[in-house]
Amino acid sequence: MLTDSVEVIARTSSILIADASMWPERLRHDLRFGYELADVTLSVDQTMGVLCDDDQPAPALVVADVDLVGGGALELCRRLTETGLDVPVLVATYSHGRQEVLDAVVAGASGYLVRANDIEATRMAIARAIIGEPVINPPLAGLMLSHFRVFHDRPDAADYGLDPKQRRIVQLVARNHGLAELSDMVGMSVADVEEAMRVIFMKLRDSREVLMLEGPKHESRTA
Repeated sequence: MLTDSVEVIARTSSILIADASMWPERLRHDLRFGYELADVTLSVDQTMGVLCDDDQPAPALVVADVDLVGGGALELCRRLTETGLDVPVLVATYSHGRQEVLDAVVAGASGYLVRANDIEATRMAIARAIIGEPVINPPLAGLMLSHFRVFHDRPDAADYGLDPKQRRIVQLVARNHGLAELSDMVGMSVADVEEAMRVIFMKLRDSREVLMLEGPKHESRTA
């Protein structure tokens, strides 16, 4: 998985979990060291209330259920943008392939994690999001490949599609290759691969926005 370059943060980072399931308690137990759960909220309104409370320290990260009561992680990201609150958000799902994740990324989410992932994958996704890096892991990479396929034959492919090297990087991430291995396979330095991933992430946001404006007939096909 593309996590090799991020070390687990030594200091304790506070995480707010916006999720009405039993998963937050399992996460609290599994994370143990380096992180603490600041709070658990059950809706978009409750989450915004906590984040807007000047008497409470802001969490380093919000992990929000894709189906969070009140509009899901997508609505939460939209409201954070509207209020100007700069808190990274990871979208949490129970299964792969939720297209709503792409729309949440457009609205500002840093990526997503699947609750069934092993704890090390979860920890590294959290660490990347906290330091402001995009979380492009195998679940998201699979969605991205399906999304970008729409642009293969479009006249605006150069602006919104992936070039061959970018496509190869996303394909390798989807196959669970780590950063060092991926660097060797595409013939780029680790730093250049990470920069390419940032560019790909921004292309995802820009191109998804284009498709959303064009309407349902341009929705991504299933991979």
